Amino acid sequence: MKIKELFSDITNWKWFVFIAILLRGPLWLYFGHLVNVHLPEDQKIYSHFVRDDYMFFFEPVDTYFRTGTYSYSHNIPFTGRMPGYSIIYMLFRFIFSQKAAAFCVVGLQFLLSSISVYVLALTSSKIFESKRAFYITFCLYVLAVFPGFFDFIIVAESFSVSALIFTLFFLTKYIKEGYKTSDLMLSGLFLTWTIFLREYTGLLIVVFPIAIGIHHLFIKKHGLAKAFMAGLLFCIPFILADATWTTRNYIATGKIIPITSSDEDAYGKLYSASWNAIDDLVYTWGENGAPFDLNGMAYYYRTPSAKSNYKFPERIFKNVTTYNTDSLVHLRQLYSNYYTSHDTAAEKMYEAGILKLTALYKNDYISHNAFAYYVIKPIKGIKYLMFFSGTGYLPMPPFSGCNAIEKAIKVVFTLLYFLVLICSFIGIIWYIIKNKTRGFMPWLLLLSALPIIYVIIIYCPVQEPRYFVHLFMILVLFASYFFDRIQKMEGQ
Repeated sequence: MKIKELFSDITNWKWFVFIAILLRGPLWLYFGHLVNVHLPEDQKIYSHFVRDDYMFFFEPVDTYFRTGTYSYSHNIPFTGRMPGYSIIYMLFRFIFSQKAAAFCVVGLQFLLSSISVYVLALTSSKIFESKRAFYITFCLYVLAVFPGFFDFIIVAESFSVSALIFTLFFLTKYIKEGYKTSDLMLSGLFLTWTIFLREYTGLLIVVFPIAIGIHHLFIKKHGLAKAFMAGLLFCIPFILADATWTTRNYIATGKIIPITSSDEDAYGKLYSASWNAIDDLVYTWGENGAPFDLNGMAYYYRTPSAKSNYKFPERIFKNVTTYNTDSLVHLRQLYSNYYTSHDTAAEKMYEAGILKLTALYKNDYISHNAFAYYVIKPIKGIKYLMFFSGTGYLPMPPFSGCNAIEKAIKVVFTLLYFLVLICSFIGIIWYIIKNKTRGFMPWLLLLSALPIIYVIIIYCPVQEPRYFVHLFMILVLFASYFFDRIQKMEGQ
C-alpha cells in the first residue's frame, strides 16, 4: 500500500528517479558484460565507452592540460566544436586523471538522463493535462534503449537530449504556470546548452523565441512590448554564452567565429574542401556520407587502401554523360594523391581537380535525375534517420549470431522502438484533427522537429541513427498522448 502511495504522487521526484536508475542500471550492467563477451580486447569497457567523438570533443581539453593551449592539432586554437560537452570534461579534469574524468562524464550522463526520464514524464502530464500521460511517458522512455545507450559512451547526444528535455519542461511551466521570468530564462539556458552540445539544434534559438512572441502577441494579446521582451529574455543565456565563445575565438584566432570554424580550419586535411566535395557528391547520389561505414561509398573514397573492386550502384550512372566507373575510380586516386602529398603546389593542383570534377558530376546527376535527387534522396535520408531497429548500437553481434537471451532483448526493444514510432505518428494525426490550432506546446514540439529534420536530411551528408535521438524524445510524448486518449475512450 505504501509503494502504491509513493507511485500515486507524481511530484515525488526522488522516488521516480530512483526507479529510473533501478530499471536502467542493471540493464546497462548487463550490456557492460556483453562488451566483455563480444568485443575484442582493445574495445572492452574503457575503450568501448571512450570512443567515437572523443578526439573531437575531449582531445583539445587533454592538449590544454599538456600544453596550456585548447587545441586539436599543431597547437592551433580549436574552434571546430562548440564547448558544451568539453567544458564538463574539463571541469572533471581539474580534479581527476584523464581516464577517471571520462568515467565521471559517463556517470553524470547516466544520472542526468535518469533525472530527465522523470522530467519528461512530468512535462508530458503538464502538456496534455493528464496524470496518466505521466506514467505512460515514464514507462516508454525509461525502457527505451535507443536514447539510453548514449549515456554510456563519449558522444554529446545524452547530455544534449537531457538538456532539451529540461528546456521543454521549463518552457511548459512558463506557459502553464503564470509566465515566471525564471522559468523562461531557465528554458533558454538549457536550450543554450543543447545547442552548445549539438550545433544542428541551433535553429531552435530562432523557432522558440518567435513562437513565444507569437503566443504572447496573438494568443494572450499581451502586446508587442511583452512579446518582444519574452523572446529577448529567452535568448539572453544564448546571447551571453555565444558572445563569450565568439570573444574567446577572436582573441585566439583573430577571426569572428560565433558557432564553429570551417572543417578544414579545425581538422586540416581530414575534413578538407576536397573531402567535403567528395562527401557531398556521395550524398547527392543518395548514399550515406559516413566515412566510417565499412560498406559505404564514403569509406571507399576516404580509404584508398580498401575495396579496390568497389561496385558502384548502377542508378548513379543513369542519363549522365560526364562520368563513368573509370572516372569515379580516377576521382578516388586524385583524392589519395591529394591526401598523401606533402607538396603544397601539388596539393592545390589535386584539390582544384577534385573540386572541378565533383561540381561537374553533381550538376550532371541532379539535372538528369531531378526526381531521384529531390524526392528519393530525402526519403532515403528519413529512412537512415528513423527506420532502424533501435538496438543497432547495443554491444551485440548481428541477430543471427546472438544467443536466445540476446535475441529476445533485440526483439523486445525493437518492438518497443517501433511501437513508439507508429503510435506517435497516429498520436500526431489525432492531436491535429482534434485540437486544430489549440495547445501551444504540442504545436511547438511539432514545429521544433522540422528544422532538426531539415538540417540533418538536407544539409548533413553523414546520416547516423543517433541524430534522431532528440526527435525520438518528442515522439515519445505523442505516443503517450495516443495511449492516454485510447485509455480515456475505454474508460468512458
